[in-house]
Amino acid sequence: MSQIIDTLGELAAKQKLVPFMGAGCSASMLPDWDSLVSEMAEQLGLTSITNHFEIAQKYVDTFGRDKFCEFLKSKLEISEFDDEKGYVHLTIMNMGVPVIYTTNQDNVMEKAFEKYGRKYRTIIHLKDFAEAKLSEQLYIKFHGDLNYPESIVFTQEDYQKRMSDPENAFNIRLRADLLAKNLLFVGYSFRDINIQQMFAELQKAFYGELPTSYMIAYRYSNELQSLCDQYGITLIDPMKECPEAKNHIEAFETFFKMYVRRNKEQKI
Repeated sequence: MSQIIDTLGELAAKQKLVPFMGAGCSASMLPDWDSLVSEMAEQLGLTSITNHFEIAQKYVDTFGRDKFCEFLKSKLEISEFDDEKGYVHLTIMNMGVPVIYTTNQDNVMEKAFEKYGRKYRTIIHLKDFAEAKLSEQLYIKFHGDLNYPESIVFTQEDYQKRMSDPENAFNIRLRADLLAKNLLFVGYSFRDINIQQMFAELQKAFYGELPTSYMIAYRYSNELQSLCDQYGITLIDPMKECPEAKNHIEAFETFFKMYVRRNKEQKI
């Protein structure tokens, strides 16, 4: 494991690493996707769940987008940052990289920035790029922010609209960052339908020769391994790297703690 940690540390030090945070990063403090959709289905009076995106779409169609965002805010926003539960966020924040992407719509990273007085700029709309200062770390919310209902990408129609627009400003910015940098997916699972589409777009953009990218799995699966193999992504399974961990959540966080410890040792 020291080799992969050294590699990630070296890329971050050279500002070559572009973290892309998924739902697994916040799993220790917030409900997962299954729990959110199950509660939506219950409010809709549905007894079975066949498709998560369809349930979310039906919720919006029934109650409206504002009510939908209010529901998500009640589940995905925290009032105070907890260092122990937010260790992954702290690690990524302290990598020193100029840009962090996320598909998460929670406010956990923003609370971490605020707690430690970091200069940052949350990017939600196109105009946010123009207003950013050189001293600010960019936190790009790829699937929107709950304070701006029109920006949210969560339902079936949202995903279809978002991923069918090749000229979307966020897609363009991501491709630009990847021309000379390496992507690091953190806390993603194969069920995120955005991942395959994203890799396919990047594969096309780089004509089949993507820069080496990495993925730290939140929950390892053979499907996820196959996907990463297809696009030349180096998949890191924390359960294999941290065999003493009790479960995948503990392994995920332990991996980051080892990363931090290793980097401190290198600086001594």
